[in-house]
Amino acid sequence: MRPQRARPLAIVALLLAFVVPFVAVPLGHVLMRSVPPVGHHTRRIAQATIIAGYLMTLLLSLIGLNLVVALVFHSA
Repeated sequence: MRPQRARPLAIVALLLAFVVPFVAVPLGHVLMRSVPPVGHHTRRIAQATIIAGYLMTLLLSLIGLNLVVALVFHSA
């Protein structure tokens, strides 16, 4: 039996998770719905995309909040 290859869109979504996470997260969810539930590399990559996308979104939000707070207190 030949191993399942990951879809190229899954790899692109994983790369986007580190650059544009708010685009990668929905793409990961779409990929999760489009593959069988067990034994497919695309599903594992989609899960990694969703996790990395949410973590990067959290990180970017915290950085943005830190910048806003720094600007507010610096101008005071």
